[in-house]
Amino acid sequence: MLVEAAALAPSAKNRQPWKYIVYTCKKRQVA
Repeated sequence: MLVEAAALAPSAKNRQPWKYIVYTCKKRQVA
């Protein structure tokens, strides 16, 4: 749900140069 909302967020001049990194390992989430 969060990634979907981020995709709809506005960007500068509507260029939408979005890139996403999704962590699934719990060790990285603690950092």
